[in-house]
Amino acid sequence: MIRNTPLDGWRDDERELVAQIARYYRKAMPKPSHPEYAALAPGDRRRVDVLAALLRIADGLDIRHLGVVTDVGAAPEGGIVIVSAQADGDASGEVDAAMEKADLFERTFGLRAVFDVVDASGSAQAQGDRA
Repeated sequence: MIRNTPLDGWRDDERELVAQIARYYRKAMPKPSHPEYAALAPGDRRRVDVLAALLRIADGLDIRHLGVVTDVGAAPEGGIVIVSAQADGDASGEVDAAMEKADLFERTFGLRAVFDVVDASGSAQAQGDRA
């Protein structure tokens, strides 16, 4: 749909990048065997990987569409990145979904994602780790 919709001010290559990001943030992981992905320049493939990886985690952190996660930060620490999420309510479903969707992030950045959730009062609520 994105690929085939003319958008004022958008070049064809920009629309293709957005179409690829939309495809991979929700569905399969990008693979060189996917013709549209393989046709991208190496720098554009990297852009797709990075942006889709971040969107996958963001999607997981709002999986129930309840706005439970109110703020997010990330800090690399050795071979991991700690994703700290502030939540207003139980965010265990969101952490589970984000962990499931962290596969592309881990492949793209070469860092294992660890999720740490703190509730609005500052108390630790949940932690998730893709072992």
